[in-house]
Amino acid sequence: FVVAGVFCVVYFKWLISEPSVADYSGAGFCGVSSSNLSAINSALAGLASTATDTSTELQSVVNAYNSVLAATNGGTAPTLTELQTLGITGLTGSGSTASVALLDTVIASLTSADVDTVAEIQALANAASAVVAAASGGAAITLAQLQTLGIDAAHADISAVQTALAATADDGTGVDTLTELQLLVSTCVSNAAAAITTITNYNGTTNAPSVA
Repeated sequence: FVVAGVFCVVYFKWLISEPSVADYSGAGFCGVSSSNLSAINSALAGLASTATDTSTELQSVVNAYNSVLAATNGGTAPTLTELQTLGITGLTGSGSTASVALLDTVIASLTSADVDTVAEIQALANAASAVVAAASGGAAITLAQLQTLGIDAAHADISAVQTALAATADDGTGVDTLTELQLLVSTCVSNAAAAITTITNYNGTTNAPSVA
């Protein structure tokens, strides 16, 4: 039964049915239950066979996904190594530390249902990396990327947000938490609202609006 279970887990991407909790248990893997089975299978399905062809590698995948899920419930944040074990890409380069830090605070703000597929985690990683890249003068952030991270940016001028991001530390440490990023965006919104008030209230005697 153990041998059959190992075969099913390792080679399930070529099989019709996905491994069950019983398959993992029978093969000797710990930490798989009905609540995380689908998430773990989503990771396994996306990984190269060479990354999952030993029991140690497979258990590492299970452990890594459990770290992500636990982080949504106050657990320790997943490490870069654990994220990469799940097949998450793009968290490289000089801004990787800040990107992972931002991603971890985002994951901590979510529920397990928000990160129960690798695709969902990858979308969050892409958005976090985009924020850090924008801080160092890279490609402009998009409204969709901010909203993916859970940022309230409905009334934000994205060009103003980009300017504010570019004014933070190039290594991303100024926006490597969800709180810092939301404050930056909210400040941009507040500044824009104040400017509009100044313009609309100007009657020739009040403070005249400036170019800024």
